[in-house]
Amino acid sequence: MENSFLKNVLKLVTSTAMGQGLQLLLLPFVVYLYGPSSFGAFSFSIAIVGVIAPVASLRYDQAVITHLNPGGSLSLYKISCWIAILTSILVTALLYFADVPLTEYFRMPELSGILWSTGVLVFLEATFNAQRSWLVKNEAYSEFAVLQLIRV
Repeated sequence: MENSFLKNVLKLVTSTAMGQGLQLLLLPFVVYLYGPSSFGAFSFSIAIVGVIAPVASLRYDQAVITHLNPGGSLSLYKISCWIAILTSILVTALLYFADVPLTEYFRMPELSGILWSTGVLVFLEATFNAQRSWLVKNEAYSEFAVLQLIRV
């Protein structure tokens, strides 16, 4: 029991550290390829995703782990994904129609016309969170490790 626990913890820690390390290794190339204004626009978009995505599925993704019945966990996983779809559609529509006022307010003209894509990123992040909870619930730590690396 203890050996498998330590092995699973090591998988999770290693995959997370490798993902973070890969991000750090790629950062100089991204900064070199894109100018400061483009990088700032990307950071702004990611900040929006960071605020909205955790609640995009109304935190049903967290209930997946704690539910005792496997059938109930699957239902919660599906509900979480559907709510994430609806939330991301709403976010995409709001950002599409509020594109000009937001880009003018934040003085980021490079976001004009592409701000709506933040809703797609919200969907990807919210479903990633649901998938992560499902994998933890089913103790699929190897798949979880792969998911952590793909997320980069």
